Amino acid sequence: MPICNTNEFLNNLEKKKIMCIDIGKNKCGIALSDPLNKFSLPHKVLRVSERKIYEELINIIENYDINLIVVGLPLNDDNSLNKQCQSVIDRTKYLDKKFVELNKILQIVFWDESYSSLEALSKINNKKKDLDHHAACIILQDFLDFSNKRNNE
Repeated sequence: MPICNTNEFLNNLEKKKIMCIDIGKNKCGIALSDPLNKFSLPHKVLRVSERKIYEELINIIENYDINLIVVGLPLNDDNSLNKQCQSVIDRTKYLDKKFVELNKILQIVFWDESYSSLEALSKINNKKKDLDHHAACIILQDFLDFSNKRNNE
């Protein structure tokens, strides 16, 4: 799986369009960056149980010319991995395998998603149906803010 070093990716960020996936037990929230990678936009929610989830992700990747996928990783407060992290990593590996089968090789970066769902809930007035793609938006915005700050230093 082509999981890149974050610093390596950040050196070429201006050439990349980014999609964030917040992988949950039943749903995946999707967010996309704007063309200049300054801000994130909530895109949609996909059900994990749907057989066409990989086709839908490929369609998003092709339609929006995505070059990087940021996957939210729910780290513990001390930044250690937990059982849920392993589930996200396993699903990401399977997703990458599906991409390879379809001749889509994309860089994947894991990014800490701690408290993104709580932050999303507070921003959308506790409407849980909108939670997943807004949480992905928060994760992606955190990644974009970090990378833009780093590139401006």
